[in-house]
Amino acid sequence: MRLKKSLLLSFILSTFGSASCRKMSESKSKSDANESNLPEAKPGPGQTILEQFLSIMSQRFPEPKKGVQRPVFVKPHGCAEGVFEVSDKIGKQKRIGVFAGTQYPAIVRFSSDTIPNVSDLENNTLGMGIKIFNVAGQKILEGNETANTHDFVMQNHNVFFVNNAEEFRNFTRAALEGKFDDYIKVHPGTGTILKAMAKKEQSILGAQFSSTTTYKFADTIVKYKMEACQKSEISNVVPTDKNYLKTDLVKTIKEKGACLVFSVQFYQNDTDTPRDTPMVEWKAPFEEFAKLTIPAQDITTNLNKKCENLSMNPWHALAEHAPFGSINEARKIVYTGSAKYRRTRNEIPVEEPSKIEK
Repeated sequence: MRLKKSLLLSFILSTFGSASCRKMSESKSKSDANESNLPEAKPGPGQTILEQFLSIMSQRFPEPKKGVQRPVFVKPHGCAEGVFEVSDKIGKQKRIGVFAGTQYPAIVRFSSDTIPNVSDLENNTLGMGIKIFNVAGQKILEGNETANTHDFVMQNHNVFFVNNAEEFRNFTRAALEGKFDDYIKVHPGTGTILKAMAKKEQSILGAQFSSTTTYKFADTIVKYKMEACQKSEISNVVPTDKNYLKTDLVKTIKEKGACLVFSVQFYQNDTDTPRDTPMVEWKAPFEEFAKLTIPAQDITTNLNKKCENLSMNPWHALAEHAPFGSINEARKIVYTGSAKYRRTRNEIPVEEPSKIEK
């Protein structure tokens, strides 16, 4: 199976998001040189990927340049304020953690998993980061225990193309060394999923977003889904504008706002809902747990202060909803380390905000 080169490069980092993988390729020689400076003990997958990210970021934005961007999901489409309202139909036994509350102020960052100057016609891997506020209870990320925020991080595909962080590291290395086809021959399932991820989206609000990886829900495991409340919100725009996803999103929310349903899928058994095999689509019903209501607004206003300076991290979470599995363990290292580097370089607070910046 062959994918267009630009598409392949977009997918290499889609587990955590893809920085410009073109930049990753350019930085390979420098990354190899830096490997000799790592500790003698072999670094885990998360640490290796973080080193790659930091190499990309430092090359794109050499010292002392400010305005350092994320290494992943770099292209922003808008930043919206809304309300995350917990459904009153949830059974008492499932009203735990975030879902023990009633409603929370929220901020939502919509993005594409590419760099800003790449056309939406070339890359439809979409991201949605949701940060809700006024969430009581101790959080699990070291240094953020007293924060009042909780994050949900999603993208527009319901499975990953690798099963664990070690496989992801091996895939990335193969792709960067020009051995992608060899890897796919040995891992045909990855090729099949990559091909499915190449689907085109007509609009962001028409896409279905998934956590793709699993999360704890008290003593069980779940996945999350987010989609439009009504199909009428899906745009019929004909994609011609290279920024058509942003154009449509900005216009739709400015005119009428948006409504999104947050649903939860519960673990059933290791066959239908494997705990840590993210390449496998779960076969279990979804239950509606909340609605995200976004009132009509200009989502391009004060974008940097509201969203671009934030860190969206699935480990900004209550223990009841802790990320689960190998991929999420690596994410903890990658998301936390790259956010700290970006915010330190940009001279903005590393701490979590206590409210939405106006």
